[in-house]
Amino acid sequence: MIRPSRTSKTLPWTYRPLTLDSGLRGAVNRTPNKLALREGNRVLSYRQLVERVDRVAAGAASDLGIRPGERAALIASNRLEFIEIVVGLSSIGAAAVL
Repeated sequence: MIRPSRTSKTLPWTYRPLTLDSGLRGAVNRTPNKLALREGNRVLSYRQLVERVDRVAAGAASDLGIRPGERAALIASNRLEFIEIVVGLSSIGAAAVL
């Protein structure tokens, strides 16, 4: 159990595990139009990234049948789509195996 020290102020917070998906959604709620990713001339805002992640997640679940707790093998180069796939799998509770 984590307890504040006697010299620190008690903060009104609740512990919640931070996942890739929850971190991204927190960023889109705070700054939806801020730059999230850049690859050469291609740029995505947090809002655009979440939209793309949601499409990946929906496709992984409905088209590929990937369910929470499952693992999906991923062979991809280092590009924007790699991030979309990893976070999309995380958002449905699956894990990317790299």
